[in-house]
Amino acid sequence: MKRMISILPAYYLIHIIWLIFNRKMLADWIFLTPIELLGIQSAYNTLFGVVHNGGTWFVSCILICYFIYPLIHGILKKTSVKTQGILIGIVYFICVYSYFVVNRFQLEGNYANPFFRGLEFAFGSLLAAILTRNIDWKEELRKKKMPATVLCLLLGIFVIAGCYRFGRLVFFKIIFCIPIIAGMIILSFFVRNRFLENSRILLYFSTISYYFFLIQLFLWKVSSRVMKLLHLSRNRYKIMISFSICLALSILIYEFFDKPIRKKAENFIQKKQ
Repeated sequence: MKRMISILPAYYLIHIIWLIFNRKMLADWIFLTPIELLGIQSAYNTLFGVVHNGGTWFVSCILICYFIYPLIHGILKKTSVKTQGILIGIVYFICVYSYFVVNRFQLEGNYANPFFRGLEFAFGSLLAAILTRNIDWKEELRKKKMPATVLCLLLGIFVIAGCYRFGRLVFFKIIFCIPIIAGMIILSFFVRNRFLENSRILLYFSTISYYFFLIQLFLWKVSSRVMKLLHLSRNRYKIMISFSICLALSILIYEFFDKPIRKKAENFIQKKQ
């Protein structure tokens, strides 16, 4: 419930604000509002990008994953590490093999398919369950901090270079990227920086990053108008102005809309309990 409170208010607000900049799509907006309110737009594969350019579609994926998490959690509690490892292998096989099926028969891609999104979520949940079971973190961190940091950097460089060089090859993206990203997640468990973890500035930016992501859905129209008013056209000014506007709007939405609503909702839940 707390996760829903942190996600839904801004999600609904963006749905409303989007209409201000896209009044010509009023009929579609009204027609799709029930789907948006329920957070199930990602259940419709071909709806991707129709209204919100894929932004709130991604949030819908998260909401559906939270909905199925209790089922995944129940499975995790009743299974051993060995069984969880086998399940990871099965999920990985399905994710990889399905792309070859799509390519062979020229089917619609799996990217916008909620079933495969759910499998990816399950993969991450299984991986986290294995990593957090019976591990002496202090000793492991002491031994593996520097090697893990170096490996994380190397894997990150490899993924970026590979996606740039072989971005169009399904073979590379599917077979290698999933285990490489999983490896980066595993190694990140052993990388700690107390200064960064306790930094109030980073924690604040982390909090508003969700709003920063959503505001991009209508940011470009606002930035274009500001650029015209200031008679600016260079790319560096576009980047600076767009970033500044997005950051300012993120702070405003968080401080004056989302934060007060979240506090009231949490107080209401506490009283009910």
